[in-house]
Amino acid sequence: VDIKDYEGRLLVILEIGAGGGTSPTLDVKLQESDDNSTFTDISGAAFTQVTTTESRQTLAVEANGLKRYLRAVKTIGGTSPTFDGAVVAVGRKKVV
Repeated sequence: VDIKDYEGRLLVILEIGAGGGTSPTLDVKLQESDDNSTFTDISGAAFTQVTTTESRQTLAVEANGLKRYLRAVKTIGGTSPTFDGAVVAVGRKKVV
C-alpha cells in the first residue's frame, strides 16, 4: 500500500477465522519499502501468532516515520494449514 498521502497513526487490523489442518500456525508482520520492491521488517510490528482459534488483533504504526510503501507478510506452518482472513489499514489522509 502506498502511504505517502497519509499522516499520523495508521491502525492495521488482522481479522482471522478459525484455522484448520494439523497444528496450523499463522504469523503476520508488517514491512516497509522506499521503492515497492525491496522490503524490510518494521521493528515491533508483528501480530501475535494465530493457531486454531479466531483472532482479531490491531497494531498502530506512525505513518510519518515509515517509508512510502507498507505491506503485510504471512508465514503459515503446520500440516495442510488453512486460514480465512484479512488485513486492513485505516489512516488519516493529509489535508493540503
